[in-house]
Amino acid sequence: MTIKRYDVASTLWLRLLITLLLLSGLSAPSFGAEDSYVPQIEYLRVAPDNKLTVSEALASDSWQTLEEKSPNFGYIRDTVWLRFPVSQPATINLLEVRYSQLDKVTFHLIENGRIARRVETGDHVPFEQRPILHRHFLFPFEQSIASEYQILLEVRTEGAMQIPVRLWNAQAFFEHSSTEDQMHALYYGILITVIFFNLFIFAALREPVYLLYVLSTLGYLLLIGSLNGSTYQFLWPDSPALQNQIMLLAVPFSLFFTLVFSRSFLKLEHTGPVLNRLVLFMISLNAVV
Repeated sequence: MTIKRYDVASTLWLRLLITLLLLSGLSAPSFGAEDSYVPQIEYLRVAPDNKLTVSEALASDSWQTLEEKSPNFGYIRDTVWLRFPVSQPATINLLEVRYSQLDKVTFHLIENGRIARRVETGDHVPFEQRPILHRHFLFPFEQSIASEYQILLEVRTEGAMQIPVRLWNAQAFFEHSSTEDQMHALYYGILITVIFFNLFIFAALREPVYLLYVLSTLGYLLLIGSLNGSTYQFLWPDSPALQNQIMLLAVPFSLFFTLVFSRSFLKLEHTGPVLNRLVLFMISLNAVV
């Protein structure tokens, strides 16, 4: 029993350590303004039943300046328009929207007041139809020094309206993205190793706590992969319907088995009767929801 608790505790600490390493490794690298910057953004919120054309949106007098760098409007049904200038035409040629859970994102490149390019994507669109096959929404564009450019985004979603945008030099972005991909691969690889390690122990010892930990870690892996878009990119790129439902499944799955595992591992039935009742209530509530 001591060995069992030690093995599971070790993998718990390993998962926490790798999570912290991942977060520290993905901190924003140092880039000059010629390679990457967050633009000064204006936004326009439109009621969901009010459909605007690009001309109508641009002509609206309801635009407001966004104070924070990363737009986060919470859970709203409104359509959100963002607009911002592109100020370094010689080096900047890529827009990144760094949140993969948006249902519909429409990109408009405005050149001298006219629409030069329009691209529609989002997690309601098959992955292969993205302009660049990446877990984030990427929009490449070309510019001429003789012209003035503005980017207009129209965003609709049923989930959290988070629209973190950044303008990049494409080469700098892919260098940065390559580092991120390596960190993600290391992180996922360790989690998968932990899953199979505990699965083999469960097969040998038939101790339920190992299976519960496997399911908890699997749910956590699915949740993290869904949040950053990796599952859509690699597991079901041709299934937007599944992508739109996966978060609704991953969150309760992960929470349910984490609670059940914690109750079993900590032996709450004997060591903490009050906490045990609370955890049982949360398990029941999660199962119903």
